[in-house]
Amino acid sequence: MFLFVEVELLPALLAPWKVVTFFTWAGIQLHKREIFGMIRRMYNMIYKTKSAAETKKVARLFAEEVVSVAPRKRAFVVLLKGDLGAGKTTFIQGLLRELGVKKKIVSPTFTLLRSYPVKAGAFAKVHHFDCYRIGNEKEMKELGFKELLGDPQNIILIEWPERIRKALPREKITVTLSYGDTINERTIEVK
Repeated sequence: MFLFVEVELLPALLAPWKVVTFFTWAGIQLHKREIFGMIRRMYNMIYKTKSAAETKKVARLFAEEVVSVAPRKRAFVVLLKGDLGAGKTTFIQGLLRELGVKKKIVSPTFTLLRSYPVKAGAFAKVHHFDCYRIGNEKEMKELGFKELLGDPQNIILIEWPERIRKALPREKITVTLSYGDTINERTIEVK
């Protein structure tokens, strides 16, 4: 099994950087450029997967990175973008399994929000929003979104974030999933 990973600096002017040689994680070969001397990492990652299982493995790697984040003043927010069927829920399933969630993980398409208790690093809960059926940002207020954002023990996962653009915090990670060349291939970009 091979997974292509290309990592690009953001912005390119943030030197010095060092290229780390290939290494293997969960049976997948990875290549990574890391920026040294910075308080936080700033890079783009692009993964190409050939199956749902590989997409979940990438999500598990991502979950390990999230857990290693230093305590914050607010929730850790991850936006998930992609067409219907691109693998957003598959990615979330892999991420939540790595965080220790045992129960069935499904997208909250009709309930809008599902919450899961976790014990992962500084985090105690994951809140998964599916905003596909949200009409506007005011509906997020009714779901207690602002209060959830204020709790640093929360990880907040948001599918279809473009529906609530004005309600989103400045600090966030965006994971974009798109179709590849074959029916099972996906490209996952993390910014």
